[in-house]
Amino acid sequence: MSFINKLFSSCLLIFCLNPLWADHNIFGENPFRIGIIHSLTGTLAENEKPMVNAALMAVKEFNDHGGILNIPIETVVVDSKSDSQLAAKLAEKLIVEEKVDVIYGCWTSSCRKAVLPIVEKHNHLLIYPMQYEGFEQSDNIIYTGLTANQQIIPVIKWAFKNKGKRLYLIGSDYVFPRYSNTLIKQLSKFFGFEVIAEKYLPLGSTKVEELIQDIVDKQPELIINTINGDTNKPFFTLLSQQKTDFLNAIISLSVDQHSANVLPSINNKSYTAWSYYEQFDNDENKRFIKNYQSLYGSEQKITDPMISAYISIKLWIATVKLTQTAHSEVISHHLVWQSISSPFGILSLDRYSRHTYRPLTIAQHKENKQTRFVWFSNGNIQPDPFPLNIAAEKWQKILESK
Repeated sequence: MSFINKLFSSCLLIFCLNPLWADHNIFGENPFRIGIIHSLTGTLAENEKPMVNAALMAVKEFNDHGGILNIPIETVVVDSKSDSQLAAKLAEKLIVEEKVDVIYGCWTSSCRKAVLPIVEKHNHLLIYPMQYEGFEQSDNIIYTGLTANQQIIPVIKWAFKNKGKRLYLIGSDYVFPRYSNTLIKQLSKFFGFEVIAEKYLPLGSTKVEELIQDIVDKQPELIINTINGDTNKPFFTLLSQQKTDFLNAIISLSVDQHSANVLPSINNKSYTAWSYYEQFDNDENKRFIKNYQSLYGSEQKITDPMISAYISIKLWIATVKLTQTAHSEVISHHLVWQSISSPFGILSLDRYSRHTYRPLTIAQHKENKQTRFVWFSNGNIQPDPFPLNIAAEKWQKILESK
């Protein structure tokens, strides 16, 4: 379809749905409603509560300046209790009973995959803010976090050059770690890694003794860690008590910057990889930190997932202002054309994949709770949810065979 035809279709869609048939429009009086699904309790609560705060801050900023088109924004926050099936039930309730205009949230891929059929059934919209494994694309989801080719692939390339080839894979037992490790095993064929073990723990488990002993026995040069939630505390604590001269690095793909600085650094061998770190020196970041800490306390720390939460809400609001409607189909069509400034630079969406262009920084976390940057991407990385030039259908077969 030509650009002119796309533009005509877009204008026709807005004309048909806005303002006469839109749920909200410039002549309406009802508030816009954002449904927020995150874990306020359970094993993931520590990670997700700050994201709720960041999302609420974005809403407050717009309401303080008159809302959207002089209409206020309301939020309906629900607690998924670190339970993906509960998240799906809450999504149904938010759409059917609460009549929200958009759903924002989820941390784990299990949560997102549980909510996906709900938003597809109702032709609604979910904005998913977390970094994830890829291998998915839906017309009813906007993916604002890092995908695998923006995080995992650069990490593996850097580790191969700098940290050794004997690789140990550990993770929580759900979608993101298992799919990510499948990708890593595919990458090992290209880079010559030796994957010496692949182990999983239940979400929330504190029983890490056997895993630690296996790591000590096998002596990997490199660990890729996709453990999620508070299981990381006993894992890092017990590992730090072992003799780990054999280990060059443990790279955590789900541990945020400040959690990594609080956890034992395993003799300065702990690394993370995100688009955003609090030390970034730019005006947008300084403004965000100042505003967030004025709301929630000067001791509060800022992480990449919090920034994703904030910009996810800002992107949706900017699109509503542009189209003058909150109708999901219109917003979904136009949101993918948006760009927005963020504390890590300009964030824009890839209209074909519905994911965001994002940079990556790899950081070392030292014993003195300091963060040292060791690698930066050359600008934003184009998202590719189905990497390595392997078609989606073939990836599905690979993933199902594991």
